[in-house]
Formats: sequence, C-alpha cells, structure tokens
Amino acid sequence: MWSYMRSADPSVFVKNTNEGVSRVRKSKGKYAYLLESSMNEYIEQRKPCDTMKVGGNLDSKGYGVATPKGSPLRYTLSLGDSECGVDVRVPFSQYLWDIRPIKQSMHI
Repeated sequence: MWSYMRSADPSVFVKNTNEGVSRVRKSKGKYAYLLESSMNEYIEQRKPCDTMKVGGNLDSKGYGVATPKGSPLRYTLSLGDSECGVDVRVPFSQYLWDIRPIKQSMHI
C-alpha cells in the first residue's frame, strides 16, 4: 500500500484535513482519505453530509479532559456521573465540537 501511495500520479497525499475532505467530495468515489476517527465522525455529521466512514477504527484510544481548578466547566463535564446515576460521559470528539455553546451559555 505504501509503495502505491508514494508512486501514485497524481499524488494521493494532501497538506491538511480540509484538502483531504475536499478531494474526497470532488472525487466521485475514487479517492479515500485516512484520518482520525473523531474528526471523521465530526465531518460526516456536518452539512453537506456527503462523506462516510468505511470499516472500523484502526485502533482505540482513551482521552482525559482537564479543567483549571474552579472552572465552571468541571460541573458541566461531570454532570452525568453525579446527577444522573448513569455513565453519560461525552466522547472526546463530541466534547471538542460541543464545548463552544456550553462556554457561551455560561458566559466564559
């Protein structure tokens, strides 16, 4: 696979994720872009909703989220554990794109 990727003409490599996603959209099914699963989920859930994940993840990772002491986000992020009695922790990828509205509503 690596030999093919290095020798392909035109090159299969792109400079960044935006360029890769744009190339996928313009290729009419003839180009696939490898990217981190959280970013892939983010992109495929946003308009124009014309990309999709193919197959399973290549690996699995866990993440931790840190906040400064006294941050109002600490309560928001731990709400599921303390009040609901069930594990409703937000996946890190979702946290990344959903934190802005939380911060705005808290006037941070």
